[in-house]
Formats: sequence, structure tokens, C-alpha cells
Amino acid sequence: MFDAIGGNTLSRSPDTLAQLGRVVTIVDIAQPQNPVQAWGKNASYHFVFTRQNRGKLDELSALVDRGQLRPHVGSGLCAC
Repeated sequence: MFDAIGGNTLSRSPDTLAQLGRVVTIVDIAQPQNPVQAWGKNASYHFVFTRQNRGKLDELSALVDRGQLRPHVGSGLCAC
């Protein structure tokens, strides 16, 4: 799951995760979150801290809308 919305998304994310699921968020966390339910699914959370830039996000959205950028969704299994 990729979180670019914020709010209570992290707390609600375990409802949508599969076993060994991953959550990646680029949103500043304004208030504490409690994703304790994700422990039962062995989920991992990744936080990417970036500077907010509406222009770049709009450019990325336009690329997706035109079909020039397609997110790759894998099996979630890593052969690391």
C-alpha cells in the first residue's frame, strides 16, 4: 500500500494488507498512529521523508493519467 494521503491511513492500513504486506508513506505524520493490528500480519512500514512539492506531484499524476508511468505491483515477496 502506498500512502500519499495521510490522516488515519496508517491506522487503517492493516484492514487492506495481506500477510507480509508493506506500507510506504510519504506523508508527514501530524499525530501518532497505532498500526498494532499489522503485527499479526507481519507487515512492514516504510517512511520516506520528502519535501512537499505540489508541482512535482502534479507532474507524476499527469504521467500516470497519460499512461506514461505505470506503477509496478509485485507479489510482495523479496528474494533478498
